[in-house]
Amino acid sequence: MGENMICVYNAHSYNLVQKESTQQILAQTHYITTNTEVKVMIWCNINTFKIKKAVWEIYRTPEKIAMSSEEVPGLQGVRAYFGCGPALRENLSGEMSELKRKLFADTITAVIQAEVYLLPERGYTSLAAYDRYWDDMYAGACRYYSNLERVTSKLMDYAGVDNSLSSLFVRQQHLNINQVDTDKIIVNAALNDFFHEMAVIIEIAAGSLIIERIFAEILRSPDRVCKEAALLVDRLKGKTLKAMTKKELINLLGARQGCTHLIELIYNSINDAYKLI
Repeated sequence: MGENMICVYNAHSYNLVQKESTQQILAQTHYITTNTEVKVMIWCNINTFKIKKAVWEIYRTPEKIAMSSEEVPGLQGVRAYFGCGPALRENLSGEMSELKRKLFADTITAVIQAEVYLLPERGYTSLAAYDRYWDDMYAGACRYYSNLERVTSKLMDYAGVDNSLSSLFVRQQHLNINQVDTDKIIVNAALNDFFHEMAVIIEIAAGSLIIERIFAEILRSPDRVCKEAALLVDRLKGKTLKAMTKKELINLLGARQGCTHLIELIYNSINDAYKLI
């Protein structure tokens, strides 16, 4: 099979959040694919997470858009936290708007993930207080927070806390799409960050776009209960890419009993594969 396999597409996303000073953090996402290279940067107040400056940079696109770096003034003052979606939709339009909104959202997600290393700056008196905040605020949102009675490892204990580190959060995601002969597409995807590590392999019939086989493994997670979500991917066998909405995918993969990171990884993988095919 290896002799007839051709790599047709690669995509790599790198999120990094760093403490620049006692007053400011810098969060950035660098997105590189076979045909595109862009970057997002946001500077935030370390206490409020309000955006002080947001920048969108273009290095390479399929449409040969000129290299550029531009500020997004409409995001200044927006809090880089939950609930900022409307502000992103309002202020990120024009060329490549869909990708732009996604990458700014990913960058803000990275800021939220980094918060555990900024507890004093964010006004939390202890790790236990922050743990309680997440237990209440995120209750029922994913497999971990839907099964707190079964959890044996608290998320914040798993994360560890040392706010002297310069890098507060790092996440890498990689996607690789291969064509086998003329009748099969194989998609490999992986996510790796401070708290999680997971991988997915999807085999798709090239003509019908039906998912023939899918494998998923969660190698690292805050608790073993999270790893159970990987078993739910069997529900995607026999489904057709072009007929599947994100809402349907979320429900098939367990919704609140699924892993949000695994769902997003699979959604991005099949969405990119469908666009490419």
